[in-house]
Amino acid sequence: MLSTRAALPKDAKHDFYSFTADEMDRSNGGSVLGSEFGSNALLFVSAGGDTTATALAALFFYLSHNPRCYGELADEIRSTFQAGDDIRSGPALASCRYLRASIDEALRLSPPIGGTLWREATRSDQEPNPFTVDGHVIPPGTQIGVNTYALHHNERYFPDPFAFKPDRWLESADAAKPEEQERLKLMREALNPFSTGVRGCPGKSLAYMEMSLAMAKTLFYFDFEVDRGEKGEKGKRRGKGSTPPPTVFACRDVFTSTHDGPYLTFRPRGNLVDELAASK
Repeated sequence: MLSTRAALPKDAKHDFYSFTADEMDRSNGGSVLGSEFGSNALLFVSAGGDTTATALAALFFYLSHNPRCYGELADEIRSTFQAGDDIRSGPALASCRYLRASIDEALRLSPPIGGTLWREATRSDQEPNPFTVDGHVIPPGTQIGVNTYALHHNERYFPDPFAFKPDRWLESADAAKPEEQERLKLMREALNPFSTGVRGCPGKSLAYMEMSLAMAKTLFYFDFEVDRGEKGEKGKRRGKGSTPPPTVFACRDVFTSTHDGPYLTFRPRGNLVDELAASK
């Protein structure tokens, strides 16, 4: 694939190669190796596709296993939009606060990249003091990081951390109280599925839009539930803390997260699905 694209003129397509071709020309001062281009291109494919797919899978899983949350979100979508074609990026979709809260809660419980994104500690002449974490001096060159899954399940920031509770992201009736503001502030700072700082995911806004559109469209046209057969049990495991313990979506860390399921049954809502057939 890379060889085929490299054989075409640089501007033949408006793609990643068109932006980096000049930087791969070592005879002209380029700084990017061909091997670096290939590895980064593959990273972009997984970072832009696998992660969003995993987040949506988790969202479908948690909604299908939490009927009250499912009903709350379905009511919000179906009362906000009168037709499926009205569901697009804009103020109406942005007003769906329970939708955003549900997405954030799924990202918290089952982050698409749940491991540790390592960074190297550096020190410049402009920084007279050494880099220090919790009283420990971190020497330059040391690899450091925070495990995303562990951070997202820390009870200090997220009480009952294995439970799917979108409401935790919504302002309560005590929103004006300092302790409520501090609670939300701590949670928002601890939620870190896209990493942070200069190495944070540049596609964060796009990912939120994709997930919002996909779930809003689905809930407008369909109802769904856990498959009642053997496949409906796939992807389930027990969390900790509550009695009985909550059901959580099982993900495995292989840089991005892999998973099995969820397996769901979808049913059209009346004749609304005819809109989809007519729009093809």
